[in-house]
Amino acid sequence: MYTDRSASQRDPELPLSRPQLGTTAPAFVVGSRRSGTTLVSRVIDAHPAFSIYHESFLYPIFHSELRWYGDVRVTANLRRLIEDVREVLGTQIPDVPSLDRIHEALTQPTLSGVFGALLHLYALEHGKRRGGDKTPEHHRYLADLLRDFVGSPVVFTVRDPRDTVVSMQRVFDTSVEGAAHRWRDAFESYSAYADRVHLVKYETLVSEPEAEVRRLCAALGEEFDAGMLEFHRRTSNEFGRLGGEKLSSAIDQTSVGQLHALAESDLRMIEAACADGMERLGYAFAAGGRSGTAARAQRRQSRWRWIVDRLRYYGLKRRRWRRGAARWKVQARVRLRWLLLRRAPNRRGAP
Repeated sequence: MYTDRSASQRDPELPLSRPQLGTTAPAFVVGSRRSGTTLVSRVIDAHPAFSIYHESFLYPIFHSELRWYGDVRVTANLRRLIEDVREVLGTQIPDVPSLDRIHEALTQPTLSGVFGALLHLYALEHGKRRGGDKTPEHHRYLADLLRDFVGSPVVFTVRDPRDTVVSMQRVFDTSVEGAAHRWRDAFESYSAYADRVHLVKYETLVSEPEAEVRRLCAALGEEFDAGMLEFHRRTSNEFGRLGGEKLSSAIDQTSVGQLHALAESDLRMIEAACADGMERLGYAFAAGGRSGTAARAQRRQSRWRWIVDRLRYYGLKRRRWRRGAARWKVQARVRLRWLLLRRAPNRRGAP
């Protein structure tokens, strides 16, 4: 049952996700970017029960836009939402299910209902019982996921913030400050719902892969399958272009401990920004400890630096601009239609 509600403050009445044997409930993988979310999603995808969608971004794109659609319990509004979702997903995969097929698969006329229908159809398309989605930024919408997808496990990945920053710089050209704030934002999301998600530490996964994957399976409500550790044998080369070049080989520890790639000043800034999370998650400080640094860390990245990071992210990457353009087009169209409908009664009543 998917019931759309707003994602804001933590609700103490949120139900715990307890997957039952044989369930068709989807699974979700969230966390900071470059923290191992793709690795974990590919491991889960290699299980006979799962097919995990790679980064739908449905909540970041559509959650704040829902008000412009009107009451989505009205069929015309709901179908317009579905069509817009299809348009955005069409920039990622060639064969998005038809509007009618998604509509028929709905259990609830909500954004979460549309999301659940898509994941269900995605699983069926790949001959699997359970769907799922890996979108790192969905960590900001944990309230929605936990409330609307009762029985669906949420896997939260974390990685040493210093390694995460180095990786973000390499793949997304993100500034040190921007990457550190993204890691801290993700940790704050985890901290608010720590008792309702399953935590996977990247360092533990790569050092004890079978033991950690067995624990992951228990959280997913499925039996361990040895093929999960062979995920690299069936991972598409497409992931290499997306920054997942290591997914073509077995799990190893070569991406752990990249402190040497950071300047001393950057190391201090990262540890200052991420001090709370490092302490709670057991990451040792390397730049003189917490004292004297945490107090200097800004709580939020400046708007200007955020804009610069976004421009650096898009750069000359045609694929990223194509996805961004699809999102901006949908948002502009929905808002323009809403504005025209608001103005229409005034025009009809004019002399």
